[in-house]
Amino acid sequence: MKQELDRILKLFRVLYGSLPVVELSNNPELTKKIELFESQIKKLNRIICNEPV
Repeated sequence: MKQELDRILKLFRVLYGSLPVVELSNNPELTKKIELFESQIKKLNRIICNEPV
């Protein structure tokens, strides 16, 4: 499960990195959603690894 989350996070970063900077700067709502998604994936990862959240 942890490996799956790591893979999802890596794919997410690739997709996030491929978005044009202009698109992100013109859309603060999208940026917030992306940051929230990333933090939720990291939190899930910590829960699975029995680390403090």
